[in-house]
Amino acid sequence: MEDDIDAMRKVLVAEHITRLAQGKCRPENNTVFINLVSNLERIGDHLNFIAHSLDNL
Repeated sequence: MEDDIDAMRKVLVAEHITRLAQGKCRPENNTVFINLVSNLERIGDHLNFIAHSLDNL
């Protein structure tokens, strides 16, 4: 699951870079988007850890 989350983050960032290059997205939004995606990845990692912890009870 963690590998899937990491792969999804890479896809989201790559698509964002493409949108920036095409002028569909403003450069000012870059920091916000990258931080959002990184935070979502971190949340996914935490939820994955919680799920595995509950599975071991």
